[in-house]
Amino acid sequence: MAYVTRLRVTSGDREALEDVVSEVKTAAERKGVELTGPHSRPPTDLAVPQYRRSPPGAARLGGANASGEDDSEVRTVDDTFGTWRYTVYERELEIVGRQSFVRAVTSRAFPAAVRLEVEVDRRAGAGG
Repeated sequence: MAYVTRLRVTSGDREALEDVVSEVKTAAERKGVELTGPHSRPPTDLAVPQYRRSPPGAARLGGANASGEDDSEVRTVDDTFGTWRYTVYERELEIVGRQSFVRAVTSRAFPAAVRLEVEVDRRAGAGG
């Protein structure tokens, strides 16, 4: 049985993400590790409106007050700051076997802006 390790690398800093992915890919080529990828996923755009003050009942869901009445108010342009926007980029790599290489890659220090998720699967070989 072969172990297949999926590395999912995400970051809002595209340059840092590409640097990490290229380092892993270069190291895999040097060591002769079977690696597929990087596979790009569409970027995720996050947007959060920012308000100058909290609306009445902000701590309650749906704007309903204690008596069940909706006390939320209509927002105007003057009530908001600019919307906070953040784009998250994602790359996925798969490594077949070579758990020592996977350990070396996952134990190294990555930039603070880069997040690494590791998923390990066991796959039966062609004869199994």
